[in-house]
Amino acid sequence: TICRAMFLRDERRIMRLRDDSLGQILSYANLCAGAKTMVFDGCMGMITGSCAQRMGGYGSIHSIYTGNAPSILESLARFNLSFVEYSSIRWLHAGQIFHDDDDVHVHSKEESATADVLVGEDLDLELAERKKVIWPCPLQEHTQNYLINMESEQKRIDFLAKRCGRFARKLTRPTQDEVLNMLVGPEQDKKCDS
Repeated sequence: TICRAMFLRDERRIMRLRDDSLGQILSYANLCAGAKTMVFDGCMGMITGSCAQRMGGYGSIHSIYTGNAPSILESLARFNLSFVEYSSIRWLHAGQIFHDDDDVHVHSKEESATADVLVGEDLDLELAERKKVIWPCPLQEHTQNYLINMESEQKRIDFLAKRCGRFARKLTRPTQDEVLNMLVGPEQDKKCDS
């Protein structure tokens, strides 16, 4: 298994998590298809990836991270998750759950009137940016030049397939505010009492 291989390779990076301990975590969590799960993973994605495999793409996994971006994205590639399994994982920054009310900027009515996309009373910039993207997206001039100078037709096809996949992920990925609303509901207070 991946957990055993990572344990033998460098046990400190996965917090000395053995495969039998991982099995106990998944068992005690009563994790099954259709579950709504919240994971705070500090074991290089071992728990998040195992949850996604066990759920088989049915249900949702809200993976909480700290820092600028989820640090376990490259390690999830080892799990060889299908598109459905991978898309069941939704990333949420810990600051959005455990924030102080003083740090939240609520837009005034004048700002709200000029904003394109609002979630509750807050401006959702990611959603506004996603709505600006037109699909199919025209190629920029430097991309056209890059395609013209490619060696073979197969390389062009591969490049365009990767580009199409990137845009499809970008257009279908939920924003941070959408994930938070999925987790706590749009009408509830966003601050966690824990």
